[in-house]
Amino acid sequence: MKNILNHTLLKIHLVGFALLLLLVSCEKETNVRDGLRGVTFKATADASVITVGNSIAYIDSSVNVASRQWTFEGGSINSSDQETVEVTYDEPSLDPDGEVSNGFLTTLAVEFMDGTDEDNGFKVQVFPRIVANFGANKTSTFSGSTIEFSDSSQYAISAFAERQLLDTYQWEFPGGIPATSTVRNPVITYPDTGEFPVSLTIFRSFPEDSITETRTNFITITEPIDLVAGFSADETMIEVGQTVNFMDTTTGEPDGWSWSFPGGTPESSTDQNPMVTYAEEGVYDVSLEITRTIDDASETISEVAYITVGSASSPFCDDPTDVNLVGCGNNDGEEPDLEGWTAAIAPDDPVEPKDRNDRLSVSTEQAFAGTGSIKYAYSEPGAPAFTDVFIDYNGKMVNVTEAGSYTLSMEHFGTITDGVEYVFIFGLVNELGQFQSNFEGRFDADQWNNTTKVFDLVPGQYYVRIQLFNPGFNAIQSIDLFMDDISVIKN
Repeated sequence: MKNILNHTLLKIHLVGFALLLLLVSCEKETNVRDGLRGVTFKATADASVITVGNSIAYIDSSVNVASRQWTFEGGSINSSDQETVEVTYDEPSLDPDGEVSNGFLTTLAVEFMDGTDEDNGFKVQVFPRIVANFGANKTSTFSGSTIEFSDSSQYAISAFAERQLLDTYQWEFPGGIPATSTVRNPVITYPDTGEFPVSLTIFRSFPEDSITETRTNFITITEPIDLVAGFSADETMIEVGQTVNFMDTTTGEPDGWSWSFPGGTPESSTDQNPMVTYAEEGVYDVSLEITRTIDDASETISEVAYITVGSASSPFCDDPTDVNLVGCGNNDGEEPDLEGWTAAIAPDDPVEPKDRNDRLSVSTEQAFAGTGSIKYAYSEPGAPAFTDVFIDYNGKMVNVTEAGSYTLSMEHFGTITDGVEYVFIFGLVNELGQFQSNFEGRFDADQWNNTTKVFDLVPGQYYVRIQLFNPGFNAIQSIDLFMDDISVIKN
C-alpha cells in the first residue's frame, strides 16, 4: 500500500507542476528507489509572460530537499540555490528577426535526501516595451485637405488573441476633424491653416504596457496655390538623330512629372527635365501631366506639332543658287502633299483640342501662279473672338548663315462667310520658339492680296508662321485662306 501511495502522490505533484508551468521535460529516468521514498518535486512562478524591466518570483516547494540549483537564462542573476528567488528581466526575449521568441529557459534541479534527483524547465517570454511610432501620407498640405495617418509602432499587440481585444489606440489631433480617434489608422481633415501637433497613446493589455508619442508642429497647413502646367524646349526644329532638352516651367510646386513624347526616345519620362532623341523625320506632339502630392492636384498641357524633325539635307534651303530660301519646298501648293505644313490653336487660347491639321489642304480652287495653293479653312463657331490659329510652314526651314535684312512675302486670297474682310499676323519663328512678326492690317475678300515684310535676322534657323484669327468680335465668321508663293529673300 505504501508503494502505491507514494507513486500516487508523485503523479499528483507532477501533473500539478505541468498545469502551472510550460514544462520542457528533461527529467532523468525513474530510479527503482522512488517507490521507497516520500519526496515531492514542485516549482512555481508567479508569471510566465512579462514586460521587460519586470520581475518574476520563483518558489521551490519541493520537500525532502538536500540541495537545489536554479538557472535563469536572460535574468538579472544567472543562478540561485535559494528556495524563493526574485529575478528581473532587463532584456526582451527576441528571435533573430526581432520578434518575441518562445522565451528564456528557467530550470530547477533538486537533489533529495535519499540521494535521488529531479530537474525540469520552462520558458519565460519577456516582451519589449512598446516602441511608439506613426506617420502620415503627407505632413504639409493645403487647408481643406485630408491626411491619412498610419500607426507603425512595434510590440503594441498583446500576446493572446482574447487580450488583443483590450488593446487601445488613442489619437489626439488639435486643429483636425475629428479631433480624436481610436482607430489604428485614422483619416483627418484640416480646415484651417497653421502648425498642429499630433499625439498617440497606445495601451497593450498583456503583458501590460502603455506609451504616449507626441510630435509638436507635425502637420503644416497652408493656403492653396494654383498649379499651372508649362514646359519649353531648347530646340523645336531639329535634324534626324538630334536630341531635345525639355524644361518644366510649371508653377505651383509640382512634385510629379509624366511626359509623353510620341516618336521620341524615350517615348515617356518621369524626369522633371528630360532629354529626348528623335530618329525619324516628322512633326511630333508633346504632352506633360504634372502632379502635386500635397493636395493630389494634377494638370496636363499638350502642344500639337511641337517638335519638327527633318533630315540632315532636306529641311534647310541653303543652296546659294536658290534665291528664295523656302523655294525648294511646297511653299506654293504646286506639290500634292502638305509636308512641313501644320496648324494648331495657339497654346494660350482656351480652345481644346488644339490640333487643326485637318483644316489644311492643297487646293486648286485658287492659284496666284501655277495651278494650286495652300488652303486653310478657318471656322471656330462658339469659340471666343480673336481665337488664334498658328499655320506653320516648317518642313523647309530658312537657314540664315549671315546676319542682315531679309524680306518675307506671301500672296493670299480670302473667301469669307458672314464677313467682308480678314486679318492675320505674319512672320518668322526662331529656334527658341520666338515669333518675330507684324500685324498685317485688313484685307478685302475674294481677291488676291500681297503681304511683304522686312526683318533683321541673326544667324540661325527659322520657319514661316501665319497667325490667323477673326477680325473684330465676329466669332461666327468663317474664312477660307489660300496661300501662294511664300518667299524669304536676303536683301
